[in-house]
This record gives sequence, structure tokens and C-alpha cells, in this order.
Amino acid sequence: AIPLESLYTTTRLIGRFAFPIFAFLIIQGLQHTSNRKEYAEKLLVFALLSEIPFNLAFYDEFYYIGHQNIFFTLAIGVVGFSFYEKFEEENKRLHKIVTLVISCLVAQVLLVDYGLYGILFIFGLGILRESKLNQTLFGVAMGAIQVITASLAFIPIWFYNGERGKQNKWFFYIFYPAHLFVIYLIRRYLQK
Repeated sequence: AIPLESLYTTTRLIGRFAFPIFAFLIIQGLQHTSNRKEYAEKLLVFALLSEIPFNLAFYDEFYYIGHQNIFFTLAIGVVGFSFYEKFEEENKRLHKIVTLVISCLVAQVLLVDYGLYGILFIFGLGILRESKLNQTLFGVAMGAIQVITASLAFIPIWFYNGERGKQNKWFFYIFYPAHLFVIYLIRRYLQK
């Protein structure tokens, strides 16, 4: 039998692989969506839908104010980076810096998953979106700050060809709260 501590550590290391991919795909999604407002709203809706399963999975409570799920981080990243790009087009350097700072502060105040780090990750990948090499070097360096498996996420990202894959986007939106609820049920079962 696998000791629970080893299982926990293994699954956490595998989980760290996910955020860099999410951040990369958020930037890809921003570049290809026809409606950024709708994109941000969809992320916010799933942030709200995921919050109870997130709280149950991690804190065994329906309501926990001390930590919000990853969809909030992604939504802040989408809104913030959209403004950043707008100011980039208008060549407003100070506005870009203020947008980044405000996005980071919102993430910290709301206590979202990955907080300041997550927003910097999303913005960095967005700023470097024109260079796959620079984006990868940035991602590997940022991933190493977190844990080495986060850096490994840039292996499949490197091979991404820019083509849209099979459309099954609702599965991925629904998977997050569903898998959290399953984790909660497994934890409850193991506690008995």
C-alpha cells in the first residue's frame, strides 16, 4: 500500500504541472477569443461554481474566506492583461505598470490561488507571447520558483503548434469543480 503522505506529495507535484498550462492557455485564449468580456465572465461564473467544492476539498467547509480557487486567478489575469494590452496599444507605459500592480493587489487581497505569483506568471507569458523561446525560459524560471514539476509543463507547451485542438472546452470547465468534489468525497471516506 502507498503511504498517504507519499500519495499526497505525488499528487501535489503532478498538480503543480497544471498551473503553467492554465496560464499559457489563458493567454492563448485571449489572443483567439472574439469576446474578451464574455471570456472573463465565463471564468468568473466557474470561479463562483467551483468555490464550494474547492472549500470542501481543502478546508472541509462550505464557506472559507481565506483562500479562493484558481478560476478567480485566471479571471483576474484575463481582465488585467486585457487592460494591459489596451494600454500597450496606446503606448501608455505608466498605465501598463499600474494595471499589473492593481491586478497583483487584487489577487493578494482576495487570497486567490497562486496570488501575486499567478498574476505575474500570466502577465509574463502574455508579455512574451511573440517569442516561444523567451516565453519558455520565463516559464521554466517561474516554474522553478514554485517547484520543478511546474517547469516541466513547458515541455508540452514548447511543442504546441498554435492550432486549436478538439473543441471540448466545457469538459475542462466542469472538470475542475467536479474533481474537487470527488477529492472531498475521497478525503471524507479516508477519514472514516
